[in-house]
Amino acid sequence: MGSRGWIAAIVIVALAGGGWKYSQGDDEGGNQSRAVAAEVLRGDLPISVVERGNLKAANSLELKSEIEGSTTILMLIEEGTYVEEGVLLAELDATGMVEKRVSQQITTQNAEASWIKATQNLEIQKSQNLSDQASAERKLAFAEIDKQKYTEGEWLNQEQKAKDDILLAEEDLERAIDTLAHSAKLFDRGFITRNEYDADVLAKQRKEISLEQVKRTLEVLTTYTNPREIQSLDADVLEANREIERVALQAKARLVDYEAEVRSALARFELETEKYDRLEDQIAKAKIYAPAAGMVVYAQPEGGRNSSGEPLREGSSVRERQNIVTIPSSEGMVAEVSLHESVLEKVQTGMSCTIKVDALGDLELPGTVKFKAVLPDRNSWMANPNQRLYRTEISITESDPRMRPGMSCSIEIHVEVVKDTLYVPVQTIFRDGGESIVFVYTNAGGVEKRVVEVGSFSHLWAQLLTGVEEGERIALSVPAGQTLAPAPQVQSISEDESMGDDGSNGPGMPEESSGMPDRGGEGGPGKKKGGRPAGTGGPEKSAALKGEGSNRKASKSSVAGGANEAEAPGSQK
Repeated sequence: MGSRGWIAAIVIVALAGGGWKYSQGDDEGGNQSRAVAAEVLRGDLPISVVERGNLKAANSLELKSEIEGSTTILMLIEEGTYVEEGVLLAELDATGMVEKRVSQQITTQNAEASWIKATQNLEIQKSQNLSDQASAERKLAFAEIDKQKYTEGEWLNQEQKAKDDILLAEEDLERAIDTLAHSAKLFDRGFITRNEYDADVLAKQRKEISLEQVKRTLEVLTTYTNPREIQSLDADVLEANREIERVALQAKARLVDYEAEVRSALARFELETEKYDRLEDQIAKAKIYAPAAGMVVYAQPEGGRNSSGEPLREGSSVRERQNIVTIPSSEGMVAEVSLHESVLEKVQTGMSCTIKVDALGDLELPGTVKFKAVLPDRNSWMANPNQRLYRTEISITESDPRMRPGMSCSIEIHVEVVKDTLYVPVQTIFRDGGESIVFVYTNAGGVEKRVVEVGSFSHLWAQLLTGVEEGERIALSVPAGQTLAPAPQVQSISEDESMGDDGSNGPGMPEESSGMPDRGGEGGPGKKKGGRPAGTGGPEKSAALKGEGSNRKASKSSVAGGANEAEAPGSQK
């Protein structure tokens, strides 16, 4: 066994040899037994923190439930099975999602049909808009042509015809005047009758009337008909331009409606498709396959006040993102441990450690502190509101093929080595009021109560800076006739944490404020509040607890045997 296993050796040797150096006999009066004593030693004092933990793979593949909400495990491969990549490990209940998929498929198809219909309606409207725009442009062209035809053709013809009619009427009138003048001469001579003369007069009057009519026709065309027709044609052109603008605006408005309908139908189709794809994905994720070859390890049941803590099995209910199985990597192992808040500041990343796996006998493996959590483990304080544990990982630098994930182990974290100092067992230090004291046996056979200053300490040993000398013998329990004052009340400390088994602050142990751990011990879980350090650090702590329990009894019945002295770390003989 190497020097790193000194703790177990100390306790085993101490118990086997009869405990610390002690003596038993009557005092001068013959009616008092001397309590078991320990000797103040000088030497190098290793300070360490011992905790219990479990092995886990340094790099492992954690397979979780990716089913939304809660579901049930239908099939779960046997733990410890070595599987190849692609092997089915677990199957979760997805019956409800299979039924939803059928309904969702119909909804998705209807949404797709609505989207296609909206798309076709949009294309039809685009084509209709082109037709309406072309028709409006044709109306404008026709209106412009009609205006040009009138101004450059019809109006000129009408004006020229009216002028020609006037010329003809004037010529007809001149002929009628000449005819009437000739007829008047003939009538005076008696060559024609009155009727013939009157007919020529009437013909002249008709010609005058015809001339006036054609003149009025030209005046009406020029004054009224032509301006009105031009204004009408201009209005037609203007209205045709406005019609083009209206058609363009109407086309945009109709396109906005149809495009909005297309976007809405497309968004609905994409949403329904996403729902369908999610159902397909969820159904596919109901079967969990091995992503790589390795050994199957069930996930540890979650702790917490409302957790049953039962191991996973077929029929168990799992929530989303809950770990189901783990496939550890064969690249290495780490030890996972929970540190109590009382020793958290002692432990720093990079500190060396010694790991002893319970199942591998005396095998000791070196390691270093790899990670220390900043916040306490949520499950620990949910299970016990008065307890704060911080998850810590220990990297094991040398591996052993026999190690398996989940194996229990003891981790000793080497905090420091105090050089050439005085140290005593932690059981010898008591609290008297607000002071740390020890009971020193004098050469005269009496007991002297001394105030001491405590320095660094571990779960077994404590450094004393003042108050004692090397070689002095101090009591491991309160000697007969001695009493301890109760600890002062501190408002911030709860009654459960401040009071020991006997109603005081443990059997005289120093409080945290004085630099010593409370009687709940350093390790946190499994330690007894207010009492001696409980056996959470493996066999060595359990043995120390047994030895301590015997020391708390009367000395005359606690130990039988000769005087022996236990080997202490770094002691100088």
